[in-house]
Amino acid sequence: MDNAVKHLYEFGPFELDPGQRLLRRGAARLDLPPRVFDTLVVLAESQGRLLEKDELMDRIWPDSVVEESNLTQAIYLLRKTLQDGEAGARFIETVPKRGYRFVASVRSIDARPSGSLVAAAEPVQSEAVPAAAATTVPTLAARDAGITASGRWIAPTLLLLALSVLAAALAARAFFRTKLAAGRSSAHAIAVLPLQNLSNDASQDYFADGFTEELVTDIAQIRSLRVISRTSTMTYKGTHKSLPEIARELHVDLVLEGSVVRDGNRVRVTAQLINAPTDTHLWAQTYESSVSNILDIQSQISRAIAEDIRLDLSPQEKERLAAVPTVDPEAHDLYLRASYQFGQQTADSIRQSLALYQAAVAKDPTFAMAYVGLAQAEAALVQITAESPETAIQHEKEALAKALEINPHLGDAHGLLASLAYYTDWDWPRAEREFQAALSEGARAPTEQRYGGALVTQGRFAEGNAHLQSALELDPLGKSPRVANFFGLYFQHRYSEARQKLEESLASSPDWLAGHGLMALLAATEHNCADAEKHTQWMLQKYPSPLTDFELSLVSSCHGDREQAHHYLEKAAAYKGPAFVSPYQLALGYSYAGDKETAISYLLKSADIREPQVPYIRFDPLFDPIRDDPRYVALERKVGLVP
Repeated sequence: MDNAVKHLYEFGPFELDPGQRLLRRGAARLDLPPRVFDTLVVLAESQGRLLEKDELMDRIWPDSVVEESNLTQAIYLLRKTLQDGEAGARFIETVPKRGYRFVASVRSIDARPSGSLVAAAEPVQSEAVPAAAATTVPTLAARDAGITASGRWIAPTLLLLALSVLAAALAARAFFRTKLAAGRSSAHAIAVLPLQNLSNDASQDYFADGFTEELVTDIAQIRSLRVISRTSTMTYKGTHKSLPEIARELHVDLVLEGSVVRDGNRVRVTAQLINAPTDTHLWAQTYESSVSNILDIQSQISRAIAEDIRLDLSPQEKERLAAVPTVDPEAHDLYLRASYQFGQQTADSIRQSLALYQAAVAKDPTFAMAYVGLAQAEAALVQITAESPETAIQHEKEALAKALEINPHLGDAHGLLASLAYYTDWDWPRAEREFQAALSEGARAPTEQRYGGALVTQGRFAEGNAHLQSALELDPLGKSPRVANFFGLYFQHRYSEARQKLEESLASSPDWLAGHGLMALLAATEHNCADAEKHTQWMLQKYPSPLTDFELSLVSSCHGDREQAHHYLEKAAAYKGPAFVSPYQLALGYSYAGDKETAISYLLKSADIREPQVPYIRFDPLFDPIRDDPRYVALERKVGLVP
């Protein structure tokens, strides 16, 4: 029987459950970003005691070097969630220049759940047991029947011995689980490593990778579990790094790894859950079925993880994890192939993914996730080709509307719809509703990133930075969250922090093109012409393009050569190659060069085609020279950035 003591904290109208990552106000669940939740736990556990800022940061970010502003943002969000200071309520006291104290009365509750006996038919061979014990435990069938392989009854002495070994094995398993729970007072965090393709057929890589991606999506429905993005975990495909090393790099305590073998219409999936810091196996299982039942295997694995680490799932989460969508097998195979191509992130592969997603929905018009993939491919095609945003936006909206009509609980679909509502429709109230719906439905790093960026452009910096930080925690090795975090700092004129983040990223990825481009942009903004030129020359050698011409124009303007700056901008505008020439970027270049009229002209053109960067204008420092122009002021109002 499970006699583990569960610690709860009550203060005011709130109940805090650190083990299950839950904050409730009455029957309502309140969502907090992971590090903000950790901040609340530390404060509540230290009720009445002054916590110095350094101590707080060490306890909340034990494996990271963070700025004090991260703590300030976390406290800001906590106060807003707790409604601190409203109607006389007091929870968090600021001690100037020192730290914070939780001043509300906290009642600690120790709840001992009733638990249940371990089922007699539990498959011992699927659990992590000491190797010596595993060799002596009889098979499940023999144990249940009480006979040996030869058909004779087991002698009482041997039966007692077998049961003793079994008890020791289960005790060892319970010990490891207890150690895991005790060592994980902060977030439950899991990385699903790319499943190995053991089919002896490289053409089946798409199947293994696609299954991994779907498994990540499925597990991400568990709101109390931080699930690392596929973008970060895919970097470990074929790696020889140890699991403790991977856990340190991704800041996780759990790793799911395994393999896929496909033979015709049959598939075998082996999965094992590991306490990564200690490399201790917690659970393992093998699933076999026809390919048409592959979604059921994903559901079983997700539920097994939740049960093994004793997560307190809401009724809605249990229902969604148990639900297995009915999908045409051929359409599902097309979807997996499309996802594999989309992951390659080249112009040709994204075009292929678009065609495959279209084929999937044609084969099965009720396949909701295929519509989401279709919308993502449409959006991505604009980013890396000469396609106009206008062409893709309507297709995206139609695909997402169809996906949510089929399944209204798709977090990623709500997140993409929120982005369109804000960045193209300029409808902030609707966008925020969709962003919040997305996060409540288990949306992942991209939604945190887009919501954070939107909040920053609305001037809600503390909230925006917290969501941008959450995106980095969910996708710690991804480039896109790093770009978003850069702009979050850049728009707040926190240039030294922005530079430090870029330098750290370039130290580990020296050939990161966007990193060099952002360093050049930042240097030009600060009128550090030599540094801007250094990074732009690197780009010119590696990637001559309209983007490089834009950066060259900034360097020229920085040196005071406006004629040369105009030359590069005109060259970029005349480009006829495969990349989209952004009017927004041209407007930035002309504004920095001091050509107000041309800058306004391109900015209005950017707004006409609804470029997603338009909501950036309020805080983009390169637009400072044109802020007093009535046309610019009118555009800010039209976009909804000012009253």
